[in-house]
Amino acid sequence: MSTQEAVAFLETHGFMPTLRGPVELYSGIPAMAMERAASSRPNRITIHPRYADLDTASGKALLAHEWVHQQQFENIPDFKHTYAIEQRRVERAGLPPYANILERPAYEREVQAYLIALEEGYPPGEHVPLLLRDSIAAGAFTSDMSTGFFRALGAGLAIGLLALVLTYAKMRT
Repeated sequence: MSTQEAVAFLETHGFMPTLRGPVELYSGIPAMAMERAASSRPNRITIHPRYADLDTASGKALLAHEWVHQQQFENIPDFKHTYAIEQRRVERAGLPPYANILERPAYEREVQAYLIALEEGYPPGEHVPLLLRDSIAAGAFTSDMSTGFFRALGAGLAIGLLALVLTYAKMRT
């Protein structure tokens, strides 16, 4: 699938707000992305080559996640500095990355895109969104999730897609 087709998927589902400038999509491993599936800096999204297949639910989900950060770079003054302060707070507290208030919207968007792509028949890919993985591992959805992306998707769809993800995960082990 071409980058244009992946972008069309994001646009169709409202995951891609208009930005002031172009954004370059890069598949590679810069120093800042060595341990991550993807990363952003102003006008550039880097997806680790292992996860860069945009014809999978995980590829679309990572792109949706990073697109949130592109919007944040444009709309939050001194985003990089503010993000770093919040990230240190989260790391010191031993919390998961989605506890960062600047990451949470990106993680929620990632799960939305992942579940919709699965529903549309795209293969899961190499990366299951961390927020979804942690929710599955906890054995239950937390109450704050019901007010976010699962409400937007509808409970039936979310439960059905979660069952699909669990089935797929069992088949891979």
